[in-house]
Amino acid sequence: MDPSVDLRGFLDRLTQPVALLTRGHTVRQANPAFASLFGRTPEALVGTVLDDLLPNQSPSSQGTPTTAGGISPSEASVLLSIRPLGEPTRFFPGHLVRWPTSGDPLFGLVLTSPPPAPTPTTDPDNHLHHRLEMERVVCAISSELMKAGPGSFDTRILNALGELGTGAGVDQANIHLFSDDGTAIARTFRWSGSATPPRRSGSTGLHLAGFPWSMEAYRRGEPLLIPSLTTIPREGEAERRLWEATGLKSKAVLPLMANGRLLGTIGFDSFRMEKHWTTEDLRLLRLTAELFALAFIRWEALEAADRSSARYRTLARNFPDGLVLLYNRRMKVVLADGRDLERMGLPSGLRQLAGEADRGNTQPADPCLVMDALPQPVFDRLVPYLRAALQGETHLVEIPFRQDFYEVHLLPVRGGNEEIIGGMAVFQRITARKKTEENLRHATHLLITLIEHLSSGILVEDGQHVIQFLNQRFREMFPTDERLVHLPFAAPAPPLIPMEPAPPPANALPEAWRALFTETATTTGTGEFRLDDGRIMERDRIPLEVDGESLGHLWEFRDVTAARMAERAVREAHEREILIAGEIHRELLVGRPPGPRPGAEVAVLSRPSMHVDGDLVDFFPDNDHLLDVLVGDVMGKGIPAALIAAATRLAFLRARSRLATVRHGSPPHPETILGFVHTEIAAHLGTLTSFVTLVFARLDMQARLLFVVNCGHPPVLLLKGETGEVISLASGNPALGIGQRPYFQGITCPYVPGDLLVFLSDGVTEARRADGQMFGLPRVIAEIQRRWQEPVQLMVDGLAAAVEAFLEGEPLQDDCTCVILRLSDLKHP
Repeated sequence: MDPSVDLRGFLDRLTQPVALLTRGHTVRQANPAFASLFGRTPEALVGTVLDDLLPNQSPSSQGTPTTAGGISPSEASVLLSIRPLGEPTRFFPGHLVRWPTSGDPLFGLVLTSPPPAPTPTTDPDNHLHHRLEMERVVCAISSELMKAGPGSFDTRILNALGELGTGAGVDQANIHLFSDDGTAIARTFRWSGSATPPRRSGSTGLHLAGFPWSMEAYRRGEPLLIPSLTTIPREGEAERRLWEATGLKSKAVLPLMANGRLLGTIGFDSFRMEKHWTTEDLRLLRLTAELFALAFIRWEALEAADRSSARYRTLARNFPDGLVLLYNRRMKVVLADGRDLERMGLPSGLRQLAGEADRGNTQPADPCLVMDALPQPVFDRLVPYLRAALQGETHLVEIPFRQDFYEVHLLPVRGGNEEIIGGMAVFQRITARKKTEENLRHATHLLITLIEHLSSGILVEDGQHVIQFLNQRFREMFPTDERLVHLPFAAPAPPLIPMEPAPPPANALPEAWRALFTETATTTGTGEFRLDDGRIMERDRIPLEVDGESLGHLWEFRDVTAARMAERAVREAHEREILIAGEIHRELLVGRPPGPRPGAEVAVLSRPSMHVDGDLVDFFPDNDHLLDVLVGDVMGKGIPAALIAAATRLAFLRARSRLATVRHGSPPHPETILGFVHTEIAAHLGTLTSFVTLVFARLDMQARLLFVVNCGHPPVLLLKGETGEVISLASGNPALGIGQRPYFQGITCPYVPGDLLVFLSDGVTEARRADGQMFGLPRVIAEIQRRWQEPVQLMVDGLAAAVEAFLEGEPLQDDCTCVILRLSDLKHP
């Protein structure tokens, strides 16, 4: 018996769609259930490459990847997407398994639980009845939506949704409207077929970014017909979880599109059983989706019109010190309101008359002509401008009326298509402003009388930069001609940059003082400039305003030559004193490093944040192999800190001298010296609310040992020359001047020739630029390691340059001190 015949008979008996494929996806055998999915016979499919039948998706695996030559031999899950003619895409999950064979490998494609293809009702009468019922529902929905008005829109939408859900035979129907940016559900309408009444709730506020599979289909205008949640592809996993949690069996969703814009979706849910949709159902559902989309667009237009009308009425009703009058193209009043309605003699009935106008109709129920509403003198003055507004022109007119003055803005009113549908006249009472202008003229006279007696030179210009006044002092400071008054000049923009001057009238501005308003004068400071004759002038430009309205400027000129010369003399004297103090600081607080000697090469960096600072450095050599190093920092800056630093250095000198006498000339121990110094200065520091952080180190170059006592100061760095290791030498001793006499404890560390010893103040590591970033200890170490082979003096100079470059022009905020010692063999420096 032919084995292929037996295999074909076996496949034909299977109810599930099954096909045998080669590694290259070529169909070798297929049963009728599989072939029917593509509208072919099994014989017609043999030899066909399956990829050619699936333009959107090939049967690649979701679990195990395919190889370059075709399908992986291991089992994998697959998903086919097939679009039968005239129907939306349907999804078929299945399995791909290796088929036992002795020859070339074959693979069995088994589609598990495929949804049955939608078929029309077999009973022609039932089919016709269903179609007629759905068409009746569509007509009813169209009528219901056309009746939807501002006050009944929600109710009409829910009624129409209920009609459609009932006619479609679903358990629930809902509409989701998206936000303007399309990122979330802004509003939800829901109808339920159970005893629950129609309501609006549910998914409002849900963010749509988490559902890319469905949203992509909606944006393309495609519906989603889901007869079973098992048919949802892997890309729709988020949607499947959401709908599965509600107990949903089947779902159909159609996008609501209008002019290419996605407004939202309309969906139909089945919870009791799976439901399948025919092509005719889909056509009618698309039609209803279009009806709902048009209804929502119409609702948006009505809402916009309502808001626009409300804004006009609110503007008119609350317009202060005036009134607003709207009229149509037939010169009939549409709206009239404002606080001055009765004050201007308009009929009070206009306010109620305009309020009775029906929305959508710009004409009141009983309109009156503008000529009948306005007082005759006002209408005669405004009639040409009222008509000009209907031609698209805008005018500003000032009119008197009885005891008042009004400023009238006349402008066209345009509809949604930019067509002029009427005009608007806005009356603003300016009586108070007119009185203010009169008062200003009186005040100007008083001001001129006052400034004539000022010691400063005064020039007054109006808003058009025309000279209105020069006082006597100005004429004395800058000899000029009385004819210059009321002539224009080019006023500079405040405070110093002038405008490009327009050509002045002949002899308008004499060259002697034209520099006052140009850049020809040499600027010496903010608001100051120097004239060619050496005088220093101070200049101010003062705005003249009334109720926020600019009326011009007042220029004040003061001769400050004598004052500036006196200030300069005081400043130069102070600078000399500071320089002398700085010289004293360098002599008293920064000890000179020991000269060339075996065992250590020394360099010092000391940059005060002011001319005088509170950092101190000193060196105390003892015999040929001992060297004491003192580096300290007084809390504070300037001369007070420098005086405390000098006192601290003097206390160390006295302590060493007295203790050496007691020890018969032998060097006292560093801990003993510190205890003596603390006892001597602690009381004084407490009175001054200050303290001193310092490091006292002893270098024993014979034993190659370093002993360090750190009192609240940044750690000492020992950089190993052989390994590049950085050792931080710190201790927990308090700063000098804090608490009772403590016990000072140091640490001992060996070194070898070639090592570097670095002492720092916090002014180096905490140097801060404008963005708040500090120089930091890692940059210090990196700069020293980069210059390892250089002499130590070049190292400290390079470190100073690196800090200055890092600050980008910002000044030092704290004193900056660094001491570097290169340790060498005592016998071979």
